[in-house]
Amino acid sequence: MTPAEQYRTLIDRLQVLAEAVLTPQQIMAMTPQERVAKLAAMTPQERDALYNSMTDEEYFELMASSPEPAQPTTPPANPLVTAGDIRKVGTPQDLAQFRNRCLSLLDKLAVHANFNDQQIISRIDVRVVDDSKQDASANSQLRRITIDYGEWHDAPDNVLLWLLGHEAGHIVMNHYGMSPETGGPVASQQREAAADKYATQLCLSMGLTKAPAFKWVNDKRGESYEAKLNVENDPKYADFYKQSSHPTLQQRFDAAKAQGFDLSKNNTDQLDRFLTHMSRTA
Repeated sequence: MTPAEQYRTLIDRLQVLAEAVLTPQQIMAMTPQERVAKLAAMTPQERDALYNSMTDEEYFELMASSPEPAQPTTPPANPLVTAGDIRKVGTPQDLAQFRNRCLSLLDKLAVHANFNDQQIISRIDVRVVDDSKQDASANSQLRRITIDYGEWHDAPDNVLLWLLGHEAGHIVMNHYGMSPETGGPVASQQREAAADKYATQLCLSMGLTKAPAFKWVNDKRGESYEAKLNVENDPKYADFYKQSSHPTLQQRFDAAKAQGFDLSKNNTDQLDRFLTHMSRTA
C-alpha cells in the first residue's frame, strides 16, 4: 500500500469513528429507553468519553431522565433468615436531606481516590427511594447509586462510607450484575470481593480502621450472626453458597482483616440482610 493509500485508509477509519461517536445533544434527543439501550451498547471507554464531554448540567440531566434497566435475576435470599424491622417512612424533605448526606460522603471518599477515580466518583448520582425492595445498588452504566431511605437513613457515617465506597467501587470498575453473560456466580463473587476491597482501601485512606456495619445491622434487625455461620458451614447449603452472588461472611471478614480493617466480626449478629443490600449491581 502506497503512502497515499495508507493516508486515505486512515482518513476513512477516522470518518467512521467520528460518525459513531454521539454528541451530548444527540443522546439527549433520544427517548429514555433509547438512551439506556445506547449506553448499554457502548464500551466503558465510549461511555466515559461521552460523560466527560458533557457539562455537569447535561450529565445530571441525563442521569435524572434515564430509567433503570432491568436487573438480572439473582439467587433467592437465604430462606432461614428473617427480618422484622419497623421502617420509618420518609417525607420528600427527609429523602432529599439523606441524598445530600450521601453525596457529601461520596465527596469525602473521592478525595482519597486516585485522580481518574475521583473524576468518576465526583459525578456519581444518588437516587434515594423509600422502598425496602431497593436496598442499595449500583448502576455502572448510569453512574448511579440507588439507596433505600428506610433501610439506611439512620446508619452512622462510617457504615455509610463503607457502603457507598462499595457501590462506588462497582461503578469505577464497571461491574455488572450476576448473569451467564457476565460470568455467573464465581465472577460475581470476585466482583463483590473487589468492591469490598475498594471500599475498605478508601476507608483506610481516610484514617478509618473499622466500620461497625455488621453490628449496626444486628442492632437494627436483631438477627443471629451465629445462625448465619452455622448455615454457611452446613453441607446442605454448600450448593446455595456456591451459586450466591456474594462471598461468604467469613471470606469477607478475612479479606478485610488482611487489609488491616475491622468489619466488626466480634459481638455481631446476622449480616445477611446487609449483604443483600449490595447484591444488585447493574
